[in-house]
Parts: sequence; C-alpha cells; structure tokens
Amino acid sequence: DGLRYDEYRVPPLVLQSFEGEVLEYLRTKFKERWMDFVEEDAILASGVVNVTGEEDDEVDHPWIPPLVLLVPESMCHLETFWFDVESLHISGLGPNKNCLLPSPNVIESNDTVAIARAKREAQEWVAKAHSIRLAVHPYTIKLETEESGGVPELFSSVEEELRYYYCELKIDGIFSENIAVAQIIGAEGCDSEGSAPVVDKSSVCIKEERNLWLFGVAFLAIGAFLAAIVSTY
Repeated sequence: DGLRYDEYRVPPLVLQSFEGEVLEYLRTKFKERWMDFVEEDAILASGVVNVTGEEDDEVDHPWIPPLVLLVPESMCHLETFWFDVESLHISGLGPNKNCLLPSPNVIESNDTVAIARAKREAQEWVAKAHSIRLAVHPYTIKLETEESGGVPELFSSVEEELRYYYCELKIDGIFSENIAVAQIIGAEGCDSEGSAPVVDKSSVCIKEERNLWLFGVAFLAIGAFLAAIVSTY
C-alpha cells in the first residue's frame, strides 16, 4: 500500500494459470518443499504462518511465489466467479481485458449511458478484487487494430486505452506486447481525479539528455580502446 509506480517491486517469479486447481497444487508443492528445509516451529516463530492456522496467511509465504489466476472473458462475470476465487490461495487475477470493457455492441451503438455503466461495472470488478487483497493484471494490450485483438474502437490509441486501465480502473499491472509503451504510460501517473495522466516533460527531457550523454561517453571509451589496440601493432 502507498507505493509509487516506480516503487513497484516485481517478484523474481510469478506463476499464472487458467486453472485454479493447478495453482492450488503448485502452492502445496512449494509449501512441502519449504517444510523439507525448515522445522515447523521455526516457521511459526518467524511469524510467516499464523499460529491460528488460517491458511490465507500462506499467500505471503516466502517460498510460495505469487500465484495469478488468468480469467477468460467467458468466466469473469459468472455468478459463482467471486465465490470460486475466494476459495483459492492466490495473489492476483489476470482477466481478459474484454472483462473490463463495454461489449462490442455497446461500443458500436455509441450509447454513452450504456458505455458509462459498463465502465462503472469494470471499476467495481477491480475494486472487488482489491477488497480481497488481489492484484489485477489484465491481458493483452496490443498496438494493432481491434480486428487483430488490438486497440478497441472505444479508444483512439493504445496510449488512451492504457490510461483507461491505469487511471480509471486503478489496475496494478498490465500484460502488454509493447513493454515500452506500457511503462511510459504507467510512469506518467494520473491527475488528482484519476482520469488523465500527468506528464513531467522536464524530467523526461533530462532523462533523454542523460541517456544521450552516456551513449556518447560509451562510444568515446570504445573508440579509445580500439585506438590503443591499433597503436600496438
């Protein structure tokens, strides 16, 4: 809680699956491996596992990597979805991005009321996940047109689409085929109302100038090195 975008700590390993049973199996195996090395009383003494036996505390177990349930579009709005999710020991959800968008028919109709309602339902979906301590990482952002699974007609560009997820829905991460664009939009941040990014152009320029300066120094060093080699022959 309270982390800035550039303080987000990416774990060394994240396991994801469309099958909750697979994630539960992996969780058990990771825990068994941990128990092979450390006595149970040492685990309890460290406070890693709650002495009350509440298994939910094992989500943050040091030997169990974050487990993410991938959610296809056909499942994210089922009546039993949240009931099934709450029975799992996972760290996050990776929904198909269509779970968080108005349907193609609604977008095509240009019904502003229906579009606003769909966006509100998407916000509630993400908020529900957060309320049970689950991160939300929708998939997959593409630069291509909508016909190839890319930017939906609702948005004029992939940047606008990303701002919707980051600023309006408050997602925690994104699956993207273009990492650079996702990082740039994520780094821009959002305004106080969470509806648009705030760009610090001066810091961007400084960073670019610094990168160019470093490249220049690197090439200068390489040139000096090669000149030294040539002069020895």
